[in-house]
Amino acid sequence: MKKTFSIFVVLMIIMLSAVTAYADGTTYKIGDKQIKAGDIVTYTVSIEDLKNDVMAINAHVVYDDTVLALISGNKKQESIQFGSALIGSIYNEALENRFLFNCADGVDHLYFEDDNKVITLNFLVNDVAEKADKDITLQFEFIEIYNTDSVTMIEGTDYKIKEDVELNTYKGSTELVDKSKGSINADPSSPSGNGTASAQNGTQNGADITASDSAPYSAADSQATTVIIICCVIAVLLIGIVVILVLGKRREKTDID
Repeated sequence: MKKTFSIFVVLMIIMLSAVTAYADGTTYKIGDKQIKAGDIVTYTVSIEDLKNDVMAINAHVVYDDTVLALISGNKKQESIQFGSALIGSIYNEALENRFLFNCADGVDHLYFEDDNKVITLNFLVNDVAEKADKDITLQFEFIEIYNTDSVTMIEGTDYKIKEDVELNTYKGSTELVDKSKGSINADPSSPSGNGTASAQNGTQNGADITASDSAPYSAADSQATTVIIICCVIAVLLIGIVVILVLGKRREKTDID
């Protein structure tokens, strides 16, 4: 009897350990942050220490889209947000491994002095076992940035970039970008130039990473379902242990009588 109980206890400990390990998901690193499958990463870029007024920018966020699935901004742009200085930005969310955008004001300038935020993007972290514990690419770059004299501005001299990564603070829509459909935001006829046009030409190059409408949390839901199933199995085992103990005591009592 004691041997049977011991075996059940050992099995239960092993299964609980497996549940804990699986629930944690595959882990990665972005800079000094550790992330795991199922997390939502909020990535914000700001511009600081501007020495001149900015007239136009062409920029992109480069990221590993096998691990980081871009959450769609949809009509309300809950996930994809530009700073107020970049109202009217044109962007392409459907490129492989990057998010491209540009904005210009040929009459005045972009008012970063009122709001220094450039962009905020949100990503769902996928489970990619072969990249466990590796550094995942997520970085911002100005491809072009001009002051009001149409002179190229230099990072470190004319401005500085601040990047911030937060985990699981985003509470909006979690529908993922369907890159196979191409961008609905890039406009090749835009006066902001060839940056947007070339982005539009590349909209069909990305892989389809969108979950179905009924299951936007593809990675997280899959893990949750598996964990629930394992927990149910453990519950059944616990019930079995209780039944065995009760029957064992009844048999001992019968033997004594």
